[in-house]
Amino acid sequence: MVVYRASSLGGCKRMLALARQGYDAVSPPADMLKVFQAGHAAEREVWAKGIVKGVAQEYVELPISATIKVVGHLDCWDKQTRSIYEVKSQSSEEWGPIRKGRLWERYAVQISVYMLATGLPLTVIRVKRGKEGGIEEEQREEFDVPPVTIEEIRRRVFEVEMLARRDLSETACEKVEFPCPFFYTHARVDSEVIREAVDDPAAVVLARQYRSARVLADIANSRVKTSRGALLDYMGDRKRLDLSDGSMLTRYEVKGKHVEYDRAGYWALRVTTRKTEDGEETGEASGDSV
Repeated sequence: MVVYRASSLGGCKRMLALARQGYDAVSPPADMLKVFQAGHAAEREVWAKGIVKGVAQEYVELPISATIKVVGHLDCWDKQTRSIYEVKSQSSEEWGPIRKGRLWERYAVQISVYMLATGLPLTVIRVKRGKEGGIEEEQREEFDVPPVTIEEIRRRVFEVEMLARRDLSETACEKVEFPCPFFYTHARVDSEVIREAVDDPAAVVLARQYRSARVLADIANSRVKTSRGALLDYMGDRKRLDLSDGSMLTRYEVKGKHVEYDRAGYWALRVTTRKTEDGEETGEASGDSV
């Protein structure tokens, strides 16, 4: 079963497709983690003050097809009043209607999934975070009809599925995601560099082969990591398994150890491509040693 998260489905489709291909997401920077932590603290305060009542983090899912679903957890489900709530916190600089915020496209998909999965209207509890912590103000925004239809959600999922079957090294981002967890795959290089122009077909072939191999290697490495984790979960506590096709699985522990060494200097290589129509460089940068 393929699973998408309601909270991220409204994001950049290229980002979603890279996750679908098994690329490793990079952790957000420390300052962004602080924002996330402040949001979690604001949600806890909403509960502590009794602004919402009910069941927290109730799991819901929206079937897309026989093999795909979108899942999420409701911030609050008051089953006595048949009300569901989503808590969103904003800084004083962001404070304003959720429909006019920069994250509305993400939020619209998220709350629509919750509404379609439960068949209930939804209330967004929007709270303003104080600079010293705590909630300074509260507003409510009611949604009786999902802002995104089930047909639009299905189409979005299927578009991501189609993207995930392609080589995305030359595919532009749908939108700027900050922080993008796959920034290392971004095609654009903004800095201008003066380079010596050469006309060497052999070098062109080598560069293309290099870039293609990098893409395939990244995809393969990510799939190996994902498959390894899935197989280990499948084995559980079992040490050895013989599969019907003759494959043999062996689970063993590799002890950790501390290694100290000095890394010698080396020449690194970056291979990019140039768009002739605007003179801008695009491509994937790498720091492989050569």
